[in-house]
Amino acid sequence: MKKTHKHQETGMAIGMCLGISMGLTLGESLFGSMSLGMSFGLCIGMLIGMTIGMHKDSEVNKQLEEQNYTVKEIIPEDDGKYCIVVVNKNGEEKRISIEKGDLEAEQFTAGDSVFIDDEGNIELVFDKDSEDNEEDEEENESDDKENI
Repeated sequence: MKKTHKHQETGMAIGMCLGISMGLTLGESLFGSMSLGMSFGLCIGMLIGMTIGMHKDSEVNKQLEEQNYTVKEIIPEDDGKYCIVVVNKNGEEKRISIEKGDLEAEQFTAGDSVFIDDEGNIELVFDKDSEDNEEDEEENESDDKENI
């Protein structure tokens, strides 16, 4: 089964940004060199972000494996919200109400795999951009194999 790594990737990027700023600050005071502190902070920040992201991805992948929630339909409600009907692999349905802005930000469509956290919030398991890129890479790999 396909697994997600989107939180790990995001965590690494955020960790690097925070690590650089921390490294610059601490580098001058601890090492006497901002450049040494920056490279040290970059590595530490990336490691911390990657670890936090991997933990979140493991939760998402576990739910994906056990429940495999997918969007069945999206129903507009009277108060400007939307009701997203999700179904798991056993056919059990859940209804989740979200704001219009959240629907537009996540770009939910029928058939998408979703993660539902403990608070009832919903998010896409796979980024739309990542899925498109992976499909393009798979097509390119199959074309390369045919050309050989």
